[in-house]
Amino acid sequence: MRLNMRNLLSSLALAALLFFTSCGKPSQNYDFDPEQIDQYFGKSDSVPRTADSLMSLGIIGPIAADVFLVDYYQSRNVPKALDILDRGLSLPVVTAQDRFYNFLLNTESVEIEVIDRRYESGLHKVLPLIENADMDFVNSHYLLQSAYVNLCTNMAKCDINLERFEQAEETLLKSMELLDQYIEEARDDSIKLGRFEFERAYTSVEALIAYFNINQFERTLAWIERAEKNLASFTQNPGNMEEFCTTFSYQIAIMKAAVLEKTGHSEEAAQVYEDALKNPFAESPVGRVNAVNYLLFAHRYDEAVRNIEPVESMIYQHGMKMTLDNLVGFVKMKFDANLEAGRRDSALAVATRLIMSLDSARAWAKRDRSAELASLYDMKEKEALLAEKEVSLMFTRVIALIVTIVLLIIFFVVFSIIRHRVANRLAEVKATQERIEGELQIARDIQMSMLPHEFPHRKGLDMYASMTPAKEVGGDLYGYVIRRNMLYFAVGDVSGKGIPASLFMAQVTRLFQTMAQQGMQPADICKPKIPS
Repeated sequence: MRLNMRNLLSSLALAALLFFTSCGKPSQNYDFDPEQIDQYFGKSDSVPRTADSLMSLGIIGPIAADVFLVDYYQSRNVPKALDILDRGLSLPVVTAQDRFYNFLLNTESVEIEVIDRRYESGLHKVLPLIENADMDFVNSHYLLQSAYVNLCTNMAKCDINLERFEQAEETLLKSMELLDQYIEEARDDSIKLGRFEFERAYTSVEALIAYFNINQFERTLAWIERAEKNLASFTQNPGNMEEFCTTFSYQIAIMKAAVLEKTGHSEEAAQVYEDALKNPFAESPVGRVNAVNYLLFAHRYDEAVRNIEPVESMIYQHGMKMTLDNLVGFVKMKFDANLEAGRRDSALAVATRLIMSLDSARAWAKRDRSAELASLYDMKEKEALLAEKEVSLMFTRVIALIVTIVLLIIFFVVFSIIRHRVANRLAEVKATQERIEGELQIARDIQMSMLPHEFPHRKGLDMYASMTPAKEVGGDLYGYVIRRNMLYFAVGDVSGKGIPASLFMAQVTRLFQTMAQQGMQPADICKPKIPS
């Protein structure tokens, strides 16, 4: 699972749209000038005020205004952008300008469905637009051609995610053929040429990302080859869109590294990844997050943790909803990175946020699925309510399953942490015990070495002794000294056991040996010395 590039490129795509339309020339004489309208908005700091002014002057109609308003609010206020989009699509198409911008607005509507991963609903919307498209109308302006190709690309993405691979390949190849045709026709117009070169590279990148996201690695590799070829062509004709070349280049490389690693070509993957890191986009937050899949595949977990850290803030910054897909995808990827890196406390914190986000994710899922069903089957109000209840029941079960899984994950993490700490403590206790036992064994050896183990063999004298302490060391003692023809021997038992008794025993044994060697009488040896 990875961050979809469309969320990154949506704002840049608008910039490209404004750039290309502001500089190009219309392919047909309209009763309005699309390029001039774009220039009005391109020079304005406030799209809403400009839209009101142009409508009051009669230069644009409400549908044209809504195209620019939707794009303006999409990065600022997503609910408002969606409301404007619904309003614009409900307006009657009367003029040629209405028809032109209605087509662009429908394209934007499909785009939003795909961004929000409502693939069935998106497919339901895009199919009639493509099947009923008037190609003479589409070919009347390069913006309409670009929008039509975008519709084809989004239909292919829907098919890919619904695992309709043959239909997806057919649509993608159709897009490539159209773009090849448009590029050939635009050889004398650098603006159009740059536009269509961009669309061809973009379509290739979107296809490989869609296949990668559902683990279709062979198909991903095939589209990586196409994307590299198309990017090389786009790089020669980028217009003022060099930043796209940088972004596409990094995106292709990082996907290639991940697929190579996953398919067992680790050395080649590592080299591709190292080369990708030289790309300036690699240092951006989005670029770092995009690299996480490769890092996880390559077991470079500490790097993955560093790269994935900003993912949750990025979700909100890009206006993405905390849906089930985002929880299971981006946030779970953060959990996996921390868990594999051995950072169980961090993994537990992420798992906790997963649970806390389930309610909002469930609400979004319920709303999106209900809207999708209503769109698919054109339900009446009562039927939609019934479907919503059925969807609610279904998602309640799904959420219960997800909660169970997350709780099991948390239990596993907590259990692992506790077991790890207990194991460490037991290891420390065992090490301490072994050390003490080793030291006591050394003390026992020293104590036993202080006692005589060899005994004299003399006529009339048969002597032998041994000692076995009750503990490792003790207070029992014996000893002898033969001085000339005199035998000194001592047998004793120090009161108590263990180390204190053994220390006293060692001292007594040493004093006995010393005094006996000096020839002192037994009474003097045993007599306590009273200080004067």
